[in-house]
Amino acid sequence: MDGTVGIAETGAGKAAAKAAAENFPVALRLLGGGRRRAVMAFYGVARRADDAADDPDLPADAKLERLDAIERGLAGGAFGLDGRARAHLRRLLVAFRADAVNAPVQSEADLLGYCRHSANPVGRFLLDLHGETAAATASADALCTALQLLNHLQDAGGDWRNLRRLYLPLDWMDEAGADPDMLLADRAPPALARVFARFAALAGDRVRAAAPLPGLIRSPGLRVQAAATLSAARRLHRRLEGADPIGGRVGLGRCDKALALAAGLARLPA
Repeated sequence: MDGTVGIAETGAGKAAAKAAAENFPVALRLLGGGRRRAVMAFYGVARRADDAADDPDLPADAKLERLDAIERGLAGGAFGLDGRARAHLRRLLVAFRADAVNAPVQSEADLLGYCRHSANPVGRFLLDLHGETAAATASADALCTALQLLNHLQDAGGDWRNLRRLYLPLDWMDEAGADPDMLLADRAPPALARVFARFAALAGDRVRAAAPLPGLIRSPGLRVQAAATLSAARRLHRRLEGADPIGGRVGLGRCDKALALAAGLARLPA
């Protein structure tokens, strides 16, 4: 561990344990020792659950058994986390169970409901960990949902190819005349491109709704993290708008990450 961790690993639920980690680096050293240990313990449980839900060699029932074992561990205090952290992780497990059985996402409402379990609990965990007030909750939820949506868009092709998992709402696909197997192509056909554009627009709505978050956070370290994450999310959203995520990986480079962190550090008090 080099003292840094992906923002997505600590602030975006399911994206915490997936490739989105490459997009949102932030220094863990900004957190105090006790908080840092709590974040890493939380992340460790989320990662374990994610590995179970995404194991391509396990049948659905075996995945669910592993997730049930994790929940039993939470109930028994096995991971050294307090009651509120365990409650947030139990909400995450709802999403991991949906992933284990590749539950279909029929509509935008289904998609946002999934994000409420897969992403938002981790932002709320961080707010609780820092003693923040409820004033920041809605904006934190918006940012976590945005990160999850951006990650889904980045990984749409691989999720279908490797796991037969689809987060693009089926009613959107039907309206556009798109088929999930279009995700196996080298480039998105026009029908699928329309779905991607709609998905990116939804993510953009959530990025904009998250704008007040840094100003609502009292903890300097968490304020830096929120501002850096928001800056990176804006950059990634701009990259994904109009892009073809199955034509090539769309992500952030080192310069983007450095600029995002600079945006966060600018929120530290003088």
